[in-house]
Parts: sequence; C-alpha cells; structure tokens
Amino acid sequence: MKRLIAAGVLLAGVAHAQPPEPYVEQYYDRSYQVFVGAGNLVRARQVITRALYWHPDDVRWLERLAQVARWQGDMSTSLRAWQRVANLSDSPQAWEAVLELAPATYNNELIMEARKKSLQEHPYDAVLIEDIARQYELLGKPAEGVQFLQQWNRRYPSRAALREMQLLALNMGDDVQAARFGREYMERFGPEPTLALDTARLLWLQGERGGALSGLQGDAQRMDYHPEVTRYLAVMSAEQGEWDLAIASYNTLVENDDDTIPDLYMFISLLRYFDRDQMTALLDRAWEKLDDPNMAVAVLYALQDRGDYQGIEAFLGRLSAEQRKTLEQDPAFLRFVAGLELRNQQHQAAKNTLRRALYLAPGDRDSRINWLWLNVATADEDALRRSVQRWQNEAVADSRYWAAFSAAYLELGDPETALRYQRAMLKQQPDDWLAQWNFAQTLMTAGRHDQAWPILRSLWRDLPSSIDPARNTEYRFMLLTLSQTFESGDASLARAQAMTEPDLDIAAATRAEWLAQWSLYQDSRELAQSWYLLKWRAEGELQAGSALAYAALQDDQDQVASVREQYWHRLTLSEQLDTQVRLDEERQAAATLMKIQQGAPELAGQVMFQESLLLPSARSSGLGLERRRLGALEVLDLQFTQFQPVSDHSELVFQYDRREFTSNDETLLVVDDQEHRAGLYWNHKRGRYRQSFFVGQRDLLDHHETMAELEMGGAWHSDWSVTLGYQWQMPADESSLLLLGGARTGLRYGLAWSPSSTWQNSVDLSDYTYHDLDGETLGSGTIVNVQSTWRPWLSRFSPGLKGRHTRAAFDEERESMDEVQALLPPGQSAVAIPEDYHETELTLLLGMPDVHLRPHRLQGWAELGYSHNSLSGSGFTGRAGIEGPFIGRDGWKLYLEQQLNTGGSGEDSYRAAFEYRIYY
Repeated sequence: MKRLIAAGVLLAGVAHAQPPEPYVEQYYDRSYQVFVGAGNLVRARQVITRALYWHPDDVRWLERLAQVARWQGDMSTSLRAWQRVANLSDSPQAWEAVLELAPATYNNELIMEARKKSLQEHPYDAVLIEDIARQYELLGKPAEGVQFLQQWNRRYPSRAALREMQLLALNMGDDVQAARFGREYMERFGPEPTLALDTARLLWLQGERGGALSGLQGDAQRMDYHPEVTRYLAVMSAEQGEWDLAIASYNTLVENDDDTIPDLYMFISLLRYFDRDQMTALLDRAWEKLDDPNMAVAVLYALQDRGDYQGIEAFLGRLSAEQRKTLEQDPAFLRFVAGLELRNQQHQAAKNTLRRALYLAPGDRDSRINWLWLNVATADEDALRRSVQRWQNEAVADSRYWAAFSAAYLELGDPETALRYQRAMLKQQPDDWLAQWNFAQTLMTAGRHDQAWPILRSLWRDLPSSIDPARNTEYRFMLLTLSQTFESGDASLARAQAMTEPDLDIAAATRAEWLAQWSLYQDSRELAQSWYLLKWRAEGELQAGSALAYAALQDDQDQVASVREQYWHRLTLSEQLDTQVRLDEERQAAATLMKIQQGAPELAGQVMFQESLLLPSARSSGLGLERRRLGALEVLDLQFTQFQPVSDHSELVFQYDRREFTSNDETLLVVDDQEHRAGLYWNHKRGRYRQSFFVGQRDLLDHHETMAELEMGGAWHSDWSVTLGYQWQMPADESSLLLLGGARTGLRYGLAWSPSSTWQNSVDLSDYTYHDLDGETLGSGTIVNVQSTWRPWLSRFSPGLKGRHTRAAFDEERESMDEVQALLPPGQSAVAIPEDYHETELTLLLGMPDVHLRPHRLQGWAELGYSHNSLSGSGFTGRAGIEGPFIGRDGWKLYLEQQLNTGGSGEDSYRAAFEYRIYY
C-alpha cells in the first residue's frame, strides 16, 4: 500500500517535471490503473503521455491512449492512436477501430487504407470493393481507383471489381475504357441488361455503331427477353439499315405487349416499305392503345410531321363509322382533315370541313385562324373581309391572331393595316428573325422600301445561328431572297442550288415556285417554264410576281405589260424594275433602282444589274492598242473611242485609229507606212431590235477614201435573232494585201439561235466586192461561216467546246494597184484576192469573259483549238484573254491570239491587243 501511494505521489508530480521520471513499468502501470479507476482521465492521460515519451512504439500504451482519448471525446487523437497501433501490429481489431472512427473525422484517405486492409482479409468482398471505389471518387482520384482495381482483379478476379472499374471509367468520362470493362465483364460473367445497354450506348456515342449493334445483338441472344434491350436493338438496327433485325425486334415488343406509341410510330414507318397489311394492323393497334380522340389526332399529326401521307390515308380508311363519327365531333380532327384537303387542292371541301369545326365551336381560336389562312391560300377576299370584321375585337386582344390577320389584310390589298399587326408582333419579339423578315416584306409591299432595307441589311449581316426545324422553309426563302441582293451572282447561285432540294412537307405550288426560281438562277429557262406551268396547274392561275416571271420566260411583251397593268401595286419594286427593263423603259427603270437603293446606298456598285441601266447613259472613253501580223505584214494599231449617249436608247460614238504598217520579211513585202481613220457611229438599241450606222474617212498610201456601214438586227424570240448588214468601201482583212490597200462593199446576213443558255449557234453569209484605193474592182468573194458553242454549265471557269466551219469562194479580176505593187519585191504576186478555201476548227474552251458591261473582277479565259485549212493544211490555234477593273468604274482587257491565217494563203498570224474604257 505504501508503494502504491508513493508511486501515485511520484507520478502526480511528474506532470510538472521535465523530463519525466525514468520509466518503471510497475509504477507507471499502477498509476494508470489508479487514475482510471478513480475516473481521473486527465491524470490517466498524463501517465500515458509520459510512458509514451519513453516507449513511443509501445502498442499497449498506444491502445490505452486511444481508449482514454475516445472517453474524453477526442476522436482525432483516438484515431491517430489506433492508426499507429494498426500500422505497428497490423491488428484486425485496430483496423476495425480505425474504420469506425475515420468517418467521424472525414479522413477519406484513412478510410480507404483501412478498407484496403480489410480487403486483404476478404479479397472477394463486393461491399468492400464498392466502398473503396467510392472513396477514390470522393478523393477525386478515379483514375488511380481504376489502376488499383485492375491490379486487384488480376490477383482476385471478381464481378464486383470489373463492375466498379466500369463505373469508375464511366463516371470520369472515359467512355472507351468503360465500354471495354463492360464487355470484359459480360464475356467473363455473362451479360446483364443494364450493363449491356450501357456498353452499347457508349460504343454508339463513340461512333462505333456497327460494334455497338453487333455486341448488343449478341448480348440479347444470351439473355432472357428484356424490353429495353429489345427496344434499343430495334432503334440501332433501324439506324444502321438492318431492316430485318429492326422489324423482328419491334415484333418482339409487340408480341410481349411492351410496345409504346413511339415504338409503334417507328414500326409503322418501317413496315410502310415492307408490309402494308401489317402496317395497317399496327395503325389499328395504335388507335386501341390510345382510345382517345385527342390522341388519335396526335397520331395523325405525328404521321404528317414525318411526311407519311399514305399512312394517314390508311389510318383514316380503317376507322369504323362509330370512330369516325366520334372524331368528327372534335374540332381539332376537323382542322386536320381540312388541312389535308387543302394539301390535295380540295379547296371547297376544306372550307366545308372548317365550317363544321366553327359550327361545333364558334369561339375556337385555332379554327378561326385556320379559316383565315385557308381563305388567304384560296384568295377568297369576300370571306376574308367578313371574317376580319367579325373577329376584329378578339384579334386585337389576342396576339395569336396577328399573323393570320396580317396575311388577310395583305391579300385584301391593305398593307398599311397589315403593317400594324406586323409591327405589334415585332414589338413582342424584337430579336426574332422571322418577325423582322415578315415586317420587312410587308414594308416593301407597302412601298416603304427606305424602311425595309435597313432591316434586310441587318438580317443579312446577323443571320440566326440556329433555326427551328419548323421554320426551315421560311428561313430558306429568306436566305435565298437576301442572297440575290447582298451576294455576288455566283455565290447566290451556289446558295440557291444548295437550298432548293425538294421537301415533302412543302405545298406543291410553293415547291414549284422555289424550283422555278432555282431554274432561273441556273439560267435554265425551259425548266423554269415547266415549273411555273406546274404551279399554274396546282393553283389554277398565276398571280403577281409568278405571272410576271412566266410571261417574261415566254418573251411575251404584251403579257408582261398586261401583268403590270393588272398587278402593278402587288409587284415588289424589284419586279417593277424587271418589268420596266423588259419594256425598254430604262429611264423609269433607273428611277426605280434609285428607289430600291434609297435605304441602302452602299448597294451602289454591288448590284451588277445597276450598270446595265446607268452605264449606257454615261459618257465613256476608250483606248486600244493592238499588235497584229498577217503573213509578212506587221500592223500596230492605236485607237481612241469616245461614247456620248443622246437618248434612252441611242448614242453617238466617235472613233479614231492610227495604224502603222511594217514588214517582218523584206523578201515578201517592203512597207513602212501609216493609215489614219476617223468615223462616227450612231447606235440605237431596243429590246427587240437594234440599228447602227457608221460613216468615216480613211487615209492610206496618199489616198483618201470615204467609208460607211449600216447594220440592223432584230429578235422575234429570246432564242432567235437575225442581222442584216451593208458595208461600203470598208477596210478588208481577208489577206495581207487587202489589209494594206483594199476595201470591200457588200451585204452580210446573220442568223443566231440558242436552244439553251449553254448552247449558242450562228450562221452568217457575206457577199463582198473588193476594190483598191483607186476604186478599181479587184474581185469578189462569198464567205459562209457556221459556228456552235456549248458549255455544260455557266460560271467564271466553265469549260466548253466550240466548232466552226468556214467556206470561201473568190473570183479575181485584176492585181493590186500600183502603190501596193511598189511595196512588193520583184517576182512577188500582186494578187490581193485569196484562193478558194474551206476551214474547220474545233476548240476547247476554259473560262469565259465577264458577261456584264464591264469586268467586275479579274477574269481570264483561254482557247486551244485544232484547225484544218484546205490550202495551208492543219495547225493549232491558241487564244487567251484576261480582264478586270482598275478603279471600279472602268475596265481593261488583254487579248492574245496565235493561229493559222484564215485567208488560206498559208500565212501564220498573231494578234495581241490591250483595251481600256472608263465611264464618267
């Protein structure tokens, strides 16, 4: 007893001694027992602390510390003590204590370590494996968890390890690894529905659709029937075009009564192409499953959205009399039937059906709106006028009426009232592109182009990034229309070609209008006419813009004038402009073009069509420089031309030429002389006919000669035109001697026709008498030229083929005059008239000149041909040209040519020319 008291007294003072008294097992142990027995945990813990000072790895004292700290509520110290004991002794009881205390301290690292120790005792424990996987996720280390479980699974393969590996990979977004683990699991332990679906989905999303389908099909064969697996198998196989597997899967769903309405929709769509009888039976099944008129209407609209009008007819045809009677009491069903009748051009039947819907529910808003749209489509102005007056009060208060009322007032010819509804809709949705587009269109119909153009320009600059599929038709039409104004011709054509694919959900008349416009962009007049004719048959008549386009395609000027008179106020400014151009009212057309540009001045210079109106009425000057060789004769030509308009359709043109003649071979020709020409043209051109008259003076070899030319042309059809020309003492270039000292007088007849925009043909006949500068007749000649050019399409770089055949017959009367003979070395023939010849040329074309009045961009073209001349034999022809603008209101052209001489004298020739013209 004395020893115990002494030990207690000794250790009682230890708390204040530094360092503690040397460790005596008996004293420390009994002191601990005394303090614990007395409930003095503080003193007991002090004894433990001093004991651990001397023996820090003593498991017994560590366990006592863990117990006392836990009694004191110091869970953190208790956990550290138990962790120390577990690490020193690897005692299962210690690890259990750690596992028990760790959650209270949120020490996930320690929890995971403890569970790993427990897992060593129970390596196949699924609960422990799942807990360890979750701890890795809580620590944010799923990849390390996958690595640990992979290593563990190699030593102790189990379902739990593979399943948790798959879940960890899936949760960290590694779909490929998750699918691999899922497949490994099912190959080893057999497929499970959830895992099979997850694996198939992952592979499908990764683009491995074939592997996903084959894997899911194999899993389904090894499992009992599962509806979700069968459904996914049906959907995937349908997407992959495995029709038999898809039909079999949907059949399985139906046989087990697990089919849903979406399943039936898909199954019906598949069977439409394979088994019409079964498809009809499924329609009946859908009706039985729904057993609700509203749901029946939903089925009909779903089939309509899919474009399955045959399915709709089959559904309606299978209805019993009782079912039909029930449905016909539902205004929604009647509205659907009316829409179907309108699509089939049964206008009167559609009106009768909607009248029944309005009788059943006079205040039904949807039936009223459908009634308005139906009468807009059929242009029944009387019915529209009565309806808008009757429902005016409701329409003002309900925004859902506004679109239909706006269209109704437009049809009634009251765009100002329509604008009020459009403005209200735009105020509700100021950022909605469709509201902006409709408002701009209504503004243009009302003649407020200055207000519409800024909206159109804003729409073009900020096109919507995403489009609701239900608005796709309107968006295509808007983009196509804007493209005509704000894009170049080539870009607009490319956009039209990409957008005008046939859509089954577009009305036949609308689709015909689109394809007609697309054909016009392709410059395929015949195809455009056929589409407008189809629209005419679909609607019974063509109105406004469509009527104008059809009349223009037929080149019926009287009909164009009639359409303008009938629909002038319903034509857009662009259509009015087109009408004025076709009727040769260019001054009025220029004024209309200015109205179009009033709200968009930046369009000036961007619209190619503008120049065909404005430039012909502008003064311009041109310069030309040409270097030419014909046999031994070299010609350098410098030309100046001044253009001066005098009226809407006529102009005066002054032209001055200075030519220098030299020789490149003095054994054939010795010349160094100049020619001066000056002349005045009067040109007059209308849509169907044109005239040109020229008179001028020519000075060459000390001779002065007056010359004149008259040319008249006409077109009785857009594809056919004729030309008649007469020349009097005009310069001749059939041979080098004629070019140097000859002239021709006679008639030229021409005929041109174009079966299509890409195929042009011409034939011309010339009958000339040739004179020298003294007025003496040198001889005569008749030249017939036939030419055909074909291109597969029209574009800047379109290829093509050109064929030409020329036959010439000449009669000689005398040799050249003395002044020309003096230029020839002794022994050289002074005969200026060529020999008879015929020549054929086939040329490959690449590119084409700019088709506008002046080039708008750098443009090049080339020709490479093979020719055969009956006199000079065969040879190759090469031509190349390039053109473009310098400052924007001008144009230049560089032209090169190398070919066999067409005069038949065996002389090679070349030509190099540069031309420049500026408008001001």
